[in-house]
Formats: sequence, C-alpha cells, structure tokens
Amino acid sequence: MPNYSPRSGRIQTDDGQTHNIVDLLGGGTPITSQAVDINSYAPQGDKIIGEDGNIYSLVSLLQGVGGGTVSWEDVQNKPTSFPPQSHTHEISEVNNLQTELNSKLTASQAAAVADSVDAPDVATLEEKMNELLAALRAAGIIAT
Repeated sequence: MPNYSPRSGRIQTDDGQTHNIVDLLGGGTPITSQAVDINSYAPQGDKIIGEDGNIYSLVSLLQGVGGGTVSWEDVQNKPTSFPPQSHTHEISEVNNLQTELNSKLTASQAAAVADSVDAPDVATLEEKMNELLAALRAAGIIAT
C-alpha cells in the first residue's frame, strides 16, 4: 500500500480505498495554475494537491464545507427531552437588561416619595395625587 504524504491530498480509508481530499470536499479553485506531480509534492503550509496536479488551499476548501440548514429529523443522537436546569447569567448576557434596570425606581427615589397623603377632603386628595404623579414623572418613574 502506498504511503501518501498527508499533504498530497490523498487519504486512504479503512476499506483500503484511496481518495483525494480535494475531490471529497467538492473541488475548488486552485491557488496556482502550475501543475505538479502529486507523488513528489513537498507539503507547504495548508496547501494540498489534487489528483489533477493543481495546488489547493486546504483552509479554503474546508471553509466551503458544511453550513446551511439542517432539519431537526437529521440531527443525530439528540436527547429526547430538554428539562430545565438551574443556571445563572451575567447582566451583560441578557439583552437590554442593564438599560431596563437603570430605568427602575432607585432606593433614594423611593425614599423621596411620601408614604401617605394627608388629605382632609377630596379636593385636597386630588391635589396631593397630582403632586405625587408629577414627582413620579419628574423622577422618570412613570411616563409623562
């Protein structure tokens, strides 16, 4: 059995068949127009040689492999259930969480709001409620 250089592009499978990586990956565009002898090609960087004698970039060939949509039915060895598990996240891992937290009532804003309203009659109660609403709007706690 011939012992091919890994960069020759040739690989031998368990059944003894010889394949060329360039062909298995669907071909590609050679990086040079110079053809070389696959049996005497000296490995250089990520370059491999196809059966056509052209030199290819293995990285470029591999970047063109895979991707696209995979249907759920084609996913192998997937679990049958996905039970929830307790876990945590950093604030930065949740979109807009810090912005939302910043828009909430702070302890100092809450302390500035009176606990009760002294109103001997409905007109005074209405006046005090309007003052409270104005204070909450000014503090950015409720929308204007």
